[in-house]
Amino acid sequence: MADHAVRDAGHHISTFLFDPEYLKKRGRIDALGLVLMVVGFGCLQLVLDRGEHEDWFDSGLIVALAVIAFAALVGFVIRELTASNLSGRVTAAESA
Repeated sequence: MADHAVRDAGHHISTFLFDPEYLKKRGRIDALGLVLMVVGFGCLQLVLDRGEHEDWFDSGLIVALAVIAFAALVGFVIRELTASNLSGRVTAAESA
């Protein structure tokens, strides 16, 4: 009796945790976008963490990290706004 209750509870819980097969979509990962985001936010984090210790923009390292962060994050935004249908979604322009 207890085994049946546990199995039944497990089945009910799994219906909430996992999508059924017909809802699962095979998505592609935007590798360039991911790399630009990680590099941009990583450099920005280093600028904010090390900036005071390195005397902010008097340090060549902080300036270089800030330039890399800015370029990578601008590149990330441009990439995400202009990339053609990376996730399989249909945009308004494509459906017209």
